[in-house]
Amino acid sequence: MKREGGIILVVLFLLPTVLGLSVSLNSPSSGNTTNMTSIIFSCTATDSVPISSISLYMNTSSSPWTSVTSQSNTSTTGNFLVSSLSQGTYIWNCLVTNTNSETAFASSNNSLTISTLAFSGIIANQSFAEDTNSSTLFDLDTYFTGASSYTFSGNSSSIFLIDGSNGVTISPSGNFTGSQNVTITGRYGSSSVSSNEILINITNVNDAPLLTDQFTSSTLEINVNTTIDMDDYFIDIDPHTNLSYTITADHLSITQNESIITMIPETDWEGTENITITASDGTASVTSNSFEITVGSVTTSSNNAPVIDSYTPESNPTLDIDESQDFTIIASDEDSDTITTTWYIDDVNQSITQDTLSYSSSTEGVFTIKVVVSDGTDEASHSWTVTVGDTVVNVDSILSEQSTSAVCGNNIVEEDETCSSCALDVICEEGSICTKGTCVEKKNATKAILILVIGSITILLIAIGIYYITTLKKTGKKMENTPFQYAPAGASPPSDYTDFYKDKK
Repeated sequence: MKREGGIILVVLFLLPTVLGLSVSLNSPSSGNTTNMTSIIFSCTATDSVPISSISLYMNTSSSPWTSVTSQSNTSTTGNFLVSSLSQGTYIWNCLVTNTNSETAFASSNNSLTISTLAFSGIIANQSFAEDTNSSTLFDLDTYFTGASSYTFSGNSSSIFLIDGSNGVTISPSGNFTGSQNVTITGRYGSSSVSSNEILINITNVNDAPLLTDQFTSSTLEINVNTTIDMDDYFIDIDPHTNLSYTITADHLSITQNESIITMIPETDWEGTENITITASDGTASVTSNSFEITVGSVTTSSNNAPVIDSYTPESNPTLDIDESQDFTIIASDEDSDTITTTWYIDDVNQSITQDTLSYSSSTEGVFTIKVVVSDGTDEASHSWTVTVGDTVVNVDSILSEQSTSAVCGNNIVEEDETCSSCALDVICEEGSICTKGTCVEKKNATKAILILVIGSITILLIAIGIYYITTLKKTGKKMENTPFQYAPAGASPPSDYTDFYKDKK
C-alpha cells in the first residue's frame, strides 16, 4: 500500500497546482473496517471555475491504482457505488477536473478495510492423556473465514500450536491434569470473531514418585531408634494421600506414620549396613541412593585395593633393537574409587597415565617395565622383564629362590634376592665365590698346591720305609750286581740238551 501512496504523491507533484481548486474526501472515513462488500465513496470539489468531472481512483486486485468510475456534470459532489469488493485493505482518492482542464486530487488518500471475517459451526470438546501432545485436533479453516491471525484464551496450562495448514494441536504443561475452557478468536485488521467455548480435558496418567534429595550416612546408638521425614526426600506429583516406604537391610526395620518413618536397629546389634529406601504410590516407585547406617562404634569397612584384572603381554617379551611392544593393563576398584596409573622403566617414572605403554630400545640389554595402579590409599603393580637384542638371560634358572616381590635382572638388589637366586643383581666381589646364597672369600690357590705336593711326598716316603722294613731287612738279602736272565717260572732245560747253544746228541 505504501507503493501506491508513493505513486499518488508523484501524481500530485506532477499535477499543476491550481489556485482555488481543492478536493475533500467525505466517506467512508479513513481507516474504517467493514464487512460490507458494496460501498458508496463520496468526495466534494471547491473551485471558482465550474466543475466538468469527478473521478474515483483506488487500488484494486487487477491494478495498483486506477480510475474506478467517474461522473461528468457541474455538481461539486461525487457519489460512487462500488460493488463486489473482496476482502482486503484499499486506498482511494478523487480526481476533479474543471472547465479550464485544470485538475486536483485530495491532499491525502483515505484507507478502507473490507473484512469477510466470520465463524460458523461448533468446535467439539477435546480430551487426551497427560504428558502427551495431541495429534491434529481440528482445522481452523473449517470454522473461520477471513481470519489472518488467531488468539486463544483460557489455556493457562496448555499451548495451542497452529501448523501451516491451520491445523491445531495442543501441548499441555508437564504433569498437568484437569479441564480448561478455551475460546479461539480469529482476527483480520481491527475485526475479530470468536469461536464457541471448547472444553479441553487432560486425563491423569500415574507418575512415579520422585527422589528430591540424597540420603547421607549416619551413626546410631545401639538399641536406639531414629525418625526421618520422607517429605524431605520424596514427592509425588499425583494426587495420592500417602506414599509407602520399604527398606533394604538385614539388621534394620522401619515403621511408618504418614510421611514419618522410624528406623529400628535389631536388638543389641552393632555394625554397618548399606541400605536403600524405596517410595511407592502403589503402582510406581522410586529407590533412593545407597547410604550407610552404622550402629554402635563399628567403623566403616577398610579400603579395598585396586586390582589389575588382566595385562598383555602375558609373558616377558624378547625384542629386537628398535622393535616396539605395547604393554597394556585393565584395572578395576571394588570401591569404585578413581584409579591412577603410573608406568616405570627401570624405576624411572615415564609420566604416562594411560592404560597402555609403547616401548622400544635402541640398545641391547635387560630392562624392567613396571605399572602401578593406585586408588589414593592402596595400590597394585605388575612388572615385565624385557630382553632387547642378543642378550640371553635364563630368568627361570636363576629365580628358584626368588620371592614373588623381587624382580631379577633389573640391576637392583631387592629384598629376598641372593647370589644364588639372582646372580644378575647380587654379584660377588672379585676374590669371592657364591656359596649357598652367600658371597665368601676364595682360598689361596698356591698355598693349596704346596700343601698338596708336600702331602704327596710325605705319603711316598712313608710307603718306601714300610717296604724296606717288611721285606728287605727281614730276609737279609742284598742286591747283587749280576746280569739278569729271564727264566720262566717252573721251567728247566730238556734232558737231551747239555748246552743251550749246542746241537742235540
